[in-house]
Amino acid sequence: MALKSLARRKTPLNYLRRKKAKSLAMPFVEWMRDTDSLTDVVQLDDFQFVHPERVCIDAALRAEMMGAVIKNYTCAESAHRTEAKWVVNLRCEKTSECTTASADVVLNFTGVKIEDLSSRLVTPAPKNLKRKIVGVKGVSIVVKLPERCTGIGIAGINRHGEAIMCVPWGRLHYIGPTETVYQGDPDDVVPLEEDVSSIISELNYFVPGVGVGRDDVLQAWAGLRPMTYDASHPKGKRMPFSVIHDLHSEGLTNVISISWAAFMLHRQSAREILELVRTKISPSKVVPEKVPDAPVMINMTEPSVLGKEISGTTIKKAVEVEKALTIYDVFFDGLLMDGIRLSPKML
Repeated sequence: MALKSLARRKTPLNYLRRKKAKSLAMPFVEWMRDTDSLTDVVQLDDFQFVHPERVCIDAALRAEMMGAVIKNYTCAESAHRTEAKWVVNLRCEKTSECTTASADVVLNFTGVKIEDLSSRLVTPAPKNLKRKIVGVKGVSIVVKLPERCTGIGIAGINRHGEAIMCVPWGRLHYIGPTETVYQGDPDDVVPLEEDVSSIISELNYFVPGVGVGRDDVLQAWAGLRPMTYDASHPKGKRMPFSVIHDLHSEGLTNVISISWAAFMLHRQSAREILELVRTKISPSKVVPEKVPDAPVMINMTEPSVLGKEISGTTIKKAVEVEKALTIYDVFFDGLLMDGIRLSPKML
């Protein structure tokens, strides 16, 4: 009942509880360990962001419509505070173009680089800056499972007491993540062979019948999560999500940062941040014009974007409108996901 109460009418969970006899032929269940002790299987619909990058891009474009200036690949190299404002020195990492921006409030939402940026906002850095995050490296692998597994996944706990998930991703599945404290350069995070081997081992222990081997791995990726620092939790504090930090008491007036900001909670986090900002500066008296919804390049109302054909016009738009500076940007704007075909004119 608790699960059902969490689902809104427009997003039903379709919760089902099946007896063992009716479940053993189901994908993944048939491969599980110790099915003799199995009594019931719970089945429900989960919901995922098909293309989370689009949420970020569309939010940025919407902000631009309201007057924001978007600076892609731009880092804040230093800053100083005048009597009333922050003045931040910016540099584009691709063109080396330098500029400055002034602000009443600085929102430092740079993930695992939060502490690095906060320490560079003033020179010397405030001595009472407190640690905010633990960088936890997560690696996932991508495999192709039998067709009957398409659209179906499974989640459990691995031998380290951490989550392991096999999540459908179009015609493929991604499996992970690993959980490793990382203290190196955030820009050098890559999946290592030991990470891949660990995931394969844990998956085959969880569902031995799946039989995934190293040759089945099509790709792997790695990322860093800015977990909230807690001395009693070596890999960071998992709850609550989206911890907002007001750095005023640490010597940085009107600077706000956030740790462990879960993507699915971004709207709620934004509301809480807005309320905090309102305690520091008064809202503008200017009445904003009505802003139309930001255009979406790919129809995200369909269950999957796989198999779509992307035209040259779409790629051109990614560069001219959506601030893509490299071919890497174009790919990671989601134009060329697995199965999406380039128009023959582009080949």
